[in-house]
Amino acid sequence: MIKTYVLDTTQLQDPLEDASCMELLSFSNERMEKTARIRQPDARKQSFGAGLFLSYALQKAGSGARLYFNSFGKPFVTGMPFNISHTKHYAILSIWEPQQPSDKDLPLLLGCDIEMVHAYRPNIARRFFMPQEHETLESISQEHMQAELFCRYWTRKESVMKLAGLGMALPMNLYDVRSGQAYADTGKTRAWILEKEHAGPEYRKAAEILLEGRLFFQEYWHDGCCITVCSTKKECRQEGYLIQIPRPGETDAACIRDALRGRCFLSKL
Repeated sequence: MIKTYVLDTTQLQDPLEDASCMELLSFSNERMEKTARIRQPDARKQSFGAGLFLSYALQKAGSGARLYFNSFGKPFVTGMPFNISHTKHYAILSIWEPQQPSDKDLPLLLGCDIEMVHAYRPNIARRFFMPQEHETLESISQEHMQAELFCRYWTRKESVMKLAGLGMALPMNLYDVRSGQAYADTGKTRAWILEKEHAGPEYRKAAEILLEGRLFFQEYWHDGCCITVCSTKKECRQEGYLIQIPRPGETDAACIRDALRGRCFLSKL
């Protein structure tokens, strides 16, 4: 099962005000240092929340698991597909949680994204989206529906870019996200990878992922935000959860760990 957890990071304690919070990030000196360097308290809490999610992914992978980053900054743990994203007040984790022993060997890639719905930006759609996606957006007369669909397209494209491991280095106009899955423009994708022939194996792998044509979307909505999870297995069951902190700003991070372990503080999206 693919589970997606949503955390309102503004409800977390400031990790610089409680040493026990920073101890929860001890799995990575880089994460601790990165969090401590951030000046704005809300941004620091966001980094801390993402760190808790990384810690959870390591825990789920088992003893001896290590956290790695590819050359584009995507974190990964061998044998534990997951992805993390954040927006202004929220951090999310999408993670593969096997329900039976045979599930552990299921090959799976994951990407996720969360964005708040803002006004439609036609210049962005015209420049970065596929022409068909731009035309669909332009055909909508109601502004709120146009803005919502623009956000849906954007989160879908970001989730594909993160799944493929390239982030913004993967052009958005190589694939169409208007339906429940992404469809690559075969000609454009092959031309693009020819241009990147000497750019490294990550580019070739991303092109292969697009051309395989198995990128499926699951969407959730919460508090004006669109959340999209992209996976390479359509048949995987998915569930989304909101982590509820019982005493905002007063509870240590233990309740987050308890929520992720399924003990308490979870409500379905």
